[in-house]
Parts: sequence; C-alpha cells; structure tokens
Amino acid sequence: MPTPTDQRPLLLLLAAAVLPLVFVAACSSGPADTTAAGSSVNPVETATATPATIHDNRLIIVSGNDDSTEVGVVTAPDGTITTLVSGPGSIRPAVVRLADGAVAVADSSGVTVFDADLAEIAHAGGDATGFVTHAVGSADGHDATFAYAVGDGQHPDRHLLVTVTTGGESFTTTSNSVPVGLTVCTDGHVSWLEAASPDASFDGGELGRDVAVSRINVSASHGPDVDVLPAGPAPVWGRAGCGDTVSWVAGDGTAVTVGDGEATRTVIDTFRPASEVRGIDTSEGTTVDGTIYRISGDGLLESYTFTPEPRFRSVDSELTGITGATITGGGEGHAFGVAWGGDLSAASLSVTAFDPTDAGCTENIGVVALQADTTLLAATLRGGVELSCGR
Repeated sequence: MPTPTDQRPLLLLLAAAVLPLVFVAACSSGPADTTAAGSSVNPVETATATPATIHDNRLIIVSGNDDSTEVGVVTAPDGTITTLVSGPGSIRPAVVRLADGAVAVADSSGVTVFDADLAEIAHAGGDATGFVTHAVGSADGHDATFAYAVGDGQHPDRHLLVTVTTGGESFTTTSNSVPVGLTVCTDGHVSWLEAASPDASFDGGELGRDVAVSRINVSASHGPDVDVLPAGPAPVWGRAGCGDTVSWVAGDGTAVTVGDGEATRTVIDTFRPASEVRGIDTSEGTTVDGTIYRISGDGLLESYTFTPEPRFRSVDSELTGITGATITGGGEGHAFGVAWGGDLSAASLSVTAFDPTDAGCTENIGVVALQADTTLLAATLRGGVELSCGR
C-alpha cells in the first residue's frame, strides 16, 4: 500500500491518537488467506529512578523521519547510536523483546530478528509504509508476530501478519479485518478475532449490537481454521488465546469470555477516549497473556487483563514528560516498558525503563543522542533485564 511522502507527517500525527479507535472497524468481514512463507518538553522524571548506564549494547531503538528509518544500538555514556539496518520512512514501527537476548523489529523494510550478538538471524518482508498496528511475542519468547495495516479500497481493514522466530523461520498470512486479540502460540500457530455483521438469517443475538465473532488459527504448515464463537458485541481489544478460552472487550465496556461454547458477559471500565488523554503521547503494547498496557504522556498507566477474568486498571505512575514509549512482552512473559523524553530541539532524550505492572518500579537508563531532524519511534532493552525494584 504505497503512501505518498507528503502524507506521512499527517499519518504520524494521527497514528497514536486514532489507532485505538481503528479497532472498532473489526466488524468488516472477509476470509483470511495464508502464505507459508513539536515543542520542547521536560525530560522523563522519576521519583524512584536510580542512576544507570546503557551497558552491553542492550538498548535497541528505531528512529527516523519521513524519508528514512534506522534500527540502531545505543552505547554509553554519550548515547551514540550504531546503525544496524536502515530503510525508507516508517509510519509506526514496532519492537518485541524475545528470549536469550534476541529482539524482533518491524519497520518499512520488513521484520528482522537480531540475536544476542546483534547478528541478523531472520528477515521477512513487510509493507513499505511501516504502519504496524499490533506486535506480540510468544510465551516462550521464541516467536513474534507483527500486523501491518495494508488496506485498500476493497478491503480497508486488511492486515498483513508476519511471524518470525529466533530459529530463523518466518511466514506470512493476511486478514481482511483488524486482527483483534492477536496471539502467537508456542506451537507456531497465530490466532486472532474477526467480527462480521450478521447475515439476514442470523438469529444468535440482538441485531445491530451483536455480531458473528470468529477465531482464526493459522500456521506455516496449514490454515486457516475458523471457529465461530457465540454472538457478542464486536471486539475492540481482546485475546484470541492458544487454548479453549477466548476473551474480548467491546467499545461500550462489555467484556465477553467464551469457554466450552458458552459466553459470559460483564461490564467493565474502558480506556479513556483519545480526546481525553492527558499529555503528549499514548503508547500501548500487548503481553503474551493478552494483557494490554497503555501509558500516556502524563504517566497514567491503563491496562486490560483478560485472565483469569476481564479487568480494567488505571493508576498514575511516577513518569512525567513522556514524549514516547514502547511496551512489549519481556521475552519471558513479563511486561516491560521503555519511555523517553527531553529537549527535542537538542536531539537528546533521556530514557527510563519501567514495569507496567508496578507504577513505582522505574530505572533511569541513560541518554540517546539522535541525529538532527530524526525522531525516536520505538525502543526496548534486550536480554533478561531486571529493574532494581525487582518484580
């Protein structure tokens, strides 16, 4: 889906604010196909942060502008960046921490996996826009799946799903709707939820509110398999899961859990609308248990947890002055966040690691010295990083 260069600044502006609302479009239908193969701000401030340095080349970042994107590793003490790979400009790149110090990065050049020695061990094609809407890792940290928005006039919600492994394998598949609850399983399967408006003969729920929801399962060797679930409101966030239980939350706060062919519905709070978010940036990420974490520029942490039951949580953290953040699974099932802020005109940003499950658990990582006219788009720390406050 080529995107003219002069549209990129607008898309970049809209991506963070509008993206959560895009998921409502998951009601579009279509089968899945598979193919086996800008002003200054304050720095991030934390009350409990302890001085630290970027060591062992563990801070991986994605930076760029309208014309180019670079994946690099940052070294202390001056925060210099060594470029690993580069490509055209990306609208919304993403990173996922994997096991044994590996990391997967998705941008306009595709999806690349780097091992603990920063050697490239896998690469798969993506989409030239680099607009990644979902990024998840498997429970064992050996697989990651990224969803690129590649919609067109006929299928506006179509996504390209790219799965890579630490063993060097990869495969792609497509979904004609937004892949809500995207999950990558340890057996190599990828699952997500699709919702479709009911047919005229549909009698499974309230017309105009309930929809036909399906779980799609695809792997490199076979698929897709489609399991039609009991009717429910369209999923906006969710967890397709790897077992028998499927959970999701609709835009009105209706939480649906399906198990043994039966659906249980409750009502929970929802994320704040984008128009009410305080601060500059809102970044989100999904961990392997399906929990969705989101942090805004003022440090408010919000989360949906789907197991053992749907639950919403909102708490103020000690992070302030955030201009960007990445939240990802920790490569070992843990949630892990990296936030940054600083004087953008000086092209120097301070970086802080934080635990999305513990608002008071933060640690100062150091600084990143960006090149002129570039922006930090995504970042994470490789390896089994433990914050000073533990878990």
